[in-house]
Amino acid sequence: MDRTDSSLQFELPGGNWMRVEVLAAGTFRVRLSDSTSFAEPPLIRYGILREPGSGRRCAIRHLSDTVELDTGKAVLAVDLRDGNLLLRDAAGTELTRTAEPPRFGPDGGFRVRFVLAAEERFYGLGDVTRERLQKRGTTSDIRVTNISAYVPIPFVMSSRGWALLMNTTRRHTFDLGAAKRDRLLVEGPKGELDCYLFAGSGFSELLDGYTEIAGKPALLPIWAYGLTFISHDTLNAREVVDDALRFRLEGIPCDTIGLAGGWMERRYDHSTVKAWHPERFYTPKSAPTGPHTFIGTLQSHGFKLSLLLYCDYDLSAHEEFELRDGGREDEEAPEPWYAHLRPFVDQGTASFKLIGSRQLQSHPNRQWASGLSDEDMHNLYPVLLAKQMFNGYLEQTGRRPMMYTLAGYAGIQQYAATWAGQSRNDKEALVSMLNHGMSGHVHTTCDMFIHTKEGIHFGFLQPWSQINSWAYFRHPAFLEEGVRELFKTYARLRYRLLPYIYSAAHVAARTGMPILRAMPLHFPDDPACGDLLHQYMLGPSLLVGAYTDCVYLPAGHWFDYWTGEAHEGPKRLDCQLPDDAGGPLFVRGGAILPMWPDIDYIGQTPVSRIALHIYPHGRSEFAMYEDDGVTFGYKEGEVAVTVMHCEETAESVRVRIEPRAGIYAGMPAKRDYELIVHVRDKPTWLSLNGVRLPMQPKRPKPDAARGWQFDRLRGTLRLLIEAREEAELCVEALIPTAAPAAAVRRSIPPTERKSVSSAEFEKRLEAAWKVGRHAEASGALRQWWASRTKQAASADDEWRMHLLEGCLLLARQASHNGLLAAEVFGEDYAVMFNLQSIAAQEQGLALLETLAGHLVRYVHRLSESAAHPLIQEVMHILERELDRQLSLNEVAERLHVHPSHLSRLFKREIGQPFSEYVWKLKMERGKTFLENGLKVYEAAAKTGFKDVSYFSRVFRKYWGVPPVELRR
Repeated sequence: MDRTDSSLQFELPGGNWMRVEVLAAGTFRVRLSDSTSFAEPPLIRYGILREPGSGRRCAIRHLSDTVELDTGKAVLAVDLRDGNLLLRDAAGTELTRTAEPPRFGPDGGFRVRFVLAAEERFYGLGDVTRERLQKRGTTSDIRVTNISAYVPIPFVMSSRGWALLMNTTRRHTFDLGAAKRDRLLVEGPKGELDCYLFAGSGFSELLDGYTEIAGKPALLPIWAYGLTFISHDTLNAREVVDDALRFRLEGIPCDTIGLAGGWMERRYDHSTVKAWHPERFYTPKSAPTGPHTFIGTLQSHGFKLSLLLYCDYDLSAHEEFELRDGGREDEEAPEPWYAHLRPFVDQGTASFKLIGSRQLQSHPNRQWASGLSDEDMHNLYPVLLAKQMFNGYLEQTGRRPMMYTLAGYAGIQQYAATWAGQSRNDKEALVSMLNHGMSGHVHTTCDMFIHTKEGIHFGFLQPWSQINSWAYFRHPAFLEEGVRELFKTYARLRYRLLPYIYSAAHVAARTGMPILRAMPLHFPDDPACGDLLHQYMLGPSLLVGAYTDCVYLPAGHWFDYWTGEAHEGPKRLDCQLPDDAGGPLFVRGGAILPMWPDIDYIGQTPVSRIALHIYPHGRSEFAMYEDDGVTFGYKEGEVAVTVMHCEETAESVRVRIEPRAGIYAGMPAKRDYELIVHVRDKPTWLSLNGVRLPMQPKRPKPDAARGWQFDRLRGTLRLLIEAREEAELCVEALIPTAAPAAAVRRSIPPTERKSVSSAEFEKRLEAAWKVGRHAEASGALRQWWASRTKQAASADDEWRMHLLEGCLLLARQASHNGLLAAEVFGEDYAVMFNLQSIAAQEQGLALLETLAGHLVRYVHRLSESAAHPLIQEVMHILERELDRQLSLNEVAERLHVHPSHLSRLFKREIGQPFSEYVWKLKMERGKTFLENGLKVYEAAAKTGFKDVSYFSRVFRKYWGVPPVELRR
């Protein structure tokens, strides 16, 4: 037996060899071969599946006839006598095991069979069925097939926390308990056995592990998340422009105009010598580009152009040439498929639609340049086509490609979006998309059926939206008035929701979590969600019902988007839809939905104001992701993330918006917000950063200078925040209870009514304002005030002494940190010397919160001028969490940047490496703690040292004296 730190290889009794490798904490690769060479299959050879450069170290234990590979997260036990496998989680719970030794034979193909638990459910396999989501009890043929299996994916997940990926492009089958209820069987007539086993705590973790191997989904250009319209096949250039202008005249947002196959000189042209149709799309050779062309005209009105393509090219020649590092010196390079498309992209084409055509056909006698058989190439071909289109466009333009295809296989999510192709109805298309999401493919859509309310509703609430006129008249401008207005309503809703959808796309690009999510992804423990085919989650917070009036609401709080009515799950609900709705739409309690203003196309104007629709319930948060929308800068950390929080108690709603973390090209200098908070009653008062704002009369739009509005009919509170600087924003509204008078008097929540000493309060307050956390500063202040004034009802003027104490304390904190109080507190500084003007306790607390707000903002302004925004956020993390062991990798992951990028930026801005800076900060802070009287073990804990003796040793080495001496 041969073994390394992360693998083992041994000979089986029959003469075959088994190799087992650890690729990640929860990922194992298992292979069988008739020799020790283990040739890599095409998915690895051509870079579709990717593996770490070196395996992850693990503990390898040799126990009699068994070897265990223990990663700390999962354990794979391998029987050396026959190759049987047993997979366990870190707690020792069995996840799965083989029912018989895995088999491989030169003539008999491969086979692996696993034991199934009685309650086990399975999801995945891509687009192999449009009748069900849960696959237990089914058999699936993994072969790209027209209509019945456009995109089969040999990956399946179990409800018990494990998953399986087969590493082969040859035809094979999955039997998930069909022949035998307690057995999972995967077998193929040819090829070696090569598979991956994944262990994870749930479906989301399994998808993350799978897409680490099969590739993370690539972000589409942001305009691709708008509406794509494919014109009638027979139109000419002028008629296509007219089609586009109808969208603008009708006020219907749209971003992409597509041409079907009629744009080509030769219809169904699969060759590499394509040309524009000489009559319908005549393009003078003397001036093929510019605003005078039909493409330039489309661009001047905000449209991108998409072209349909047919392909039957031998893509393997270019792949092999690339593998040989560009070939031999005397070797003539084969023409890449993409090369003939460069002139069309130069003219302004921004997207390509890859039709199925001959990709879906068998070519049993074809001689491929790679030497592979058609059996090897058939499933692989659509992915190679998407890959070469993706890479070719990226290399030519430096921008994100928008390729959308009908066919695919494992790894397709890296290169292309898909549409559902032919279905008997849109209900089947939905099932296809649900299954794709459970298989790691996230950018899915279908041809929108625009002549019904249901089709419009479903068509716009997808990862991306497409209308395909083809040979029909499916332009929304041709719809009858009522349907046309409904179409316009949904189109504008989609465009307003784009920051929410685009944020979900960012999550997908990092984790593999789809945008359109089958219910088991969010509610895996609810058996009622196991096979729901007519509803799904769009992102984390929107529940969409499609082609049904009945939905199932899982446990939790839900709001009907159309009516505002609140519901408590779990329950089934028959929905009464308003006339201007095409299907059920519910918002999950706690949701924060960022929305853009109405626009005609993406990029029409810079978006400086975001509307936040907030549905308070308990504690919740949402991270909004923004980038330049067109490049791959997001992979280098060029992303701005805004984290928003909402907390609802029995008496109040608090909304906190953190400053944007990160920067990207074209980022707006500041960000304004319009808060629309869905509350049950009119608030008693509302404050912004501790400053009470008046309620203003109802107007068409709120006025930031005049206060907030409440719409009793809609149950919404509106507040416009015009930010003058990049700082944390905190909005709090007091909601009246059954006893309004008592609610006003008890403006401090009961949970905060704890006695707190001045010293403790000062520490909490200083820690909060130094890192710009207004909400935390306000919380400390309110708790201190509550403990001081709880007996003030019997002593009318006692609270005034506490107000004076609070003012002096805030002024002292400013001066002790080298700040001028008059400069920090501005005009309110004079109020501190005229406290007799404060007539009531509530006014006193409001003044203190206002002063604290001044302190937070002043310090934040100082830090803003000191460093790059990303480094400012790093500093905030270090200040807040110095009591933790913080690594560069962890901080980079939290800020969604690459560690190497953060390391270079930190050293450039601060002048020293991250680890050196953190070490210095911990030592200096530890010294301060000891000088202020903390015990050694307390100082160690506050600086992130679990071992007190180790803290003492490194402290002495750094300062030259032991910590106990300094404390004396």
